[in-house]
Amino acid sequence: MAQLYLADMDVTIGVDTGSGCSDWLVMNVVGEVGLKVTDGTKLGFDFELGEGAVLYYGASGYDEVAVVEGFGRSLSSLIGLLGGAASIDLADLAGGATGGGAFGDISISVLDSQKIYDFYDEWPEGLFSVSLNLWE
Repeated sequence: MAQLYLADMDVTIGVDTGSGCSDWLVMNVVGEVGLKVTDGTKLGFDFELGEGAVLYYGASGYDEVAVVEGFGRSLSSLIGLLGGAASIDLADLAGGATGGGAFGDISISVLDSQKIYDFYDEWPEGLFSVSLNLWE
């Protein structure tokens, strides 16, 4: 439904030694935050980490690609869990909206959403039609 590209994120992970924080991992990464319909009228969030570079790591003899991919999987899982708990229901959000003017009193409610399929009967991920009721 929507994508936000984070082209240049600096990530610093440190260890608190009691007298201050000591860097353990410093990376520069590319991220993508997605907003998509997860179930009916509910919107959820997901996160993917793209390419990245390790600028400092508190260990020696490591595989840079494995470190970046492992961090990306961990972060994606964590954000997936948080995004699932923080989903937004459009029916709840739009159900309380009212207005007036030329169209009278509007009472928006989301009735349904369905996947939209392309010419080859394949579903482009995140493409839905949403049915709205504007007046009671």
